[in-house]
Formats: sequence, C-alpha cells, structure tokens
Amino acid sequence: MNILFKALLLLVLLNLSLTANSLESNKSKVLQVKVISIADEEAYGSAVIVSNNGDLVTAYHVINNAKNVEVIDASGKSHSAIIGKVSVEDDLAYLHIKDFTQAPAKLDNNTSWSEDIYSLSGEGLLLKGIVSKKNKNSIILNYKVPHGNSGGGVFNGDGKLIAIVSRTSINEGITYATTVDKLNEVTEDFKYQKVVDLKSNNYDYSYCSTKKTINTWTNLAKSDDIKMHTLHAIFLGLCEKVKRKDMTTEEADYVFFQNRKRLFNF
Repeated sequence: MNILFKALLLLVLLNLSLTANSLESNKSKVLQVKVISIADEEAYGSAVIVSNNGDLVTAYHVINNAKNVEVIDASGKSHSAIIGKVSVEDDLAYLHIKDFTQAPAKLDNNTSWSEDIYSLSGEGLLLKGIVSKKNKNSIILNYKVPHGNSGGGVFNGDGKLIAIVSRTSINEGITYATTVDKLNEVTEDFKYQKVVDLKSNNYDYSYCSTKKTINTWTNLAKSDDIKMHTLHAIFLGLCEKVKRKDMTTEEADYVFFQNRKRLFNF
C-alpha cells in the first residue's frame, strides 16, 4: 500500500469520523414539537435550537393553528414554548423557551448543488441524501421525509445547519427546505396571522388567468411605481406555487394580501 493511498484512506476515515461526531452532537439540537390546535387536536413537528438563549426555529405550518406549544428536549423533558416572529411565505417560525440554555446548531449559508446532506427530526430520525436543486431561498432534497419531520434541520457534511424542512411533495418523492438565509427575514407577528386551513386541498389557480385579472394587471403595469411591479411579481410567483401544489389557494391569497399591506398599507 503506497503512501498516497494510505493518506487518502486516512483522510476518508477522518472525514467519516468528523461527520458521525457532528451528527451525533446535533441530535440534542433538533427537538420534537407538540402542538395542541385551536380545535384541540394534537400534532407533532420538529424544531432546531438556533441560540443559547432558548430560541428555536420550526416550520410555520407546524404551529399555524396552535393554542399551545410544547418542546420536548433530548432527555424527554417537556418545555412550554412561546411563538415568536413568523414568515408565512417562507414557512418559518421562531419559538422561545424561557431559561433554556442548550447549545445551538451552527449555521452555514453556503450550499452546493449535489452536496451530501442529512436531515434530522425531533424524533431522532436521520435521513441522508443530496441537494438536487437549490436557489437563494430554498433547496430540494432528493428524498421524502415522513410526517412529523417538518421544522427539522437539514445539515451538511460538517454538521452545520443549512435549511429547515418545509414540505414534502408526495407525488414526486422530494422534500422542500427553506435555507437559513431567510431566518433574518422572519419578522411578522404571529398574533396577527390568519388561521389557514391546513386540511384544505384547494389548488385552484384559475383566477390567475381570468380576463378581469389580466386586464387589471395590464392597467397597473403602466404605473411607474416600483412597488406595484413588485406586487405583480409576487402575484405571479404565488400563482406558480399554487399551480405546482406547493401552496394552497387560501395560503397564497393570504400571503398576497399580507404583501399588499406591507407595500401599500391597505
């Protein structure tokens, strides 16, 4: 066995050891979330610790209809959690646990196409795959995560958090995750959020191309106001999301009017 081969083998073994150690460490940083809805229904998701002051991040749809949220730590102890800022559009929400000082996950904003990644849920379910597609705001994983994994963490080979699990496409066998770049844009107050029917199967996007809609946007496009063009771009993007069944009609409708309020205050 020549020196070069030995060196390469040692490097591979060292890398595998580092990956195993970092993932083992992250098991205590991805916790299970128990939600009691306003309809008194019980549901579960996951959340990732992102600060040593008791801040966690989960998927917004996990806590959307919540009247009570608990986070279960690695030892099985349950903690009452407060819902903080949220982003409906990016499917992100902050949770806070008082007097909770467990070490947070380390974040990494750099993600590469075809990069090896791992997703980890609050139940300790570890899945391995690759980044099959990426853009600035989200990545697509080449596998489907089971129910209850929403809000869990997606980690790179160094054990650093790169995204939060959002939704699974059942038909395509893939999973969408929101990158950590979007965490700084989670600024909406939860108490002002509309309750969205998560059981809705309404993906009607016919309103996107009605004659009335087209005429309205044609007239508005004549405006020099950049905010109007921004709202139009948001509208078109939401239409595509509903068409791909990434978002229901009700969710898209709500996101549109939230953006209209943000841009024009009405």
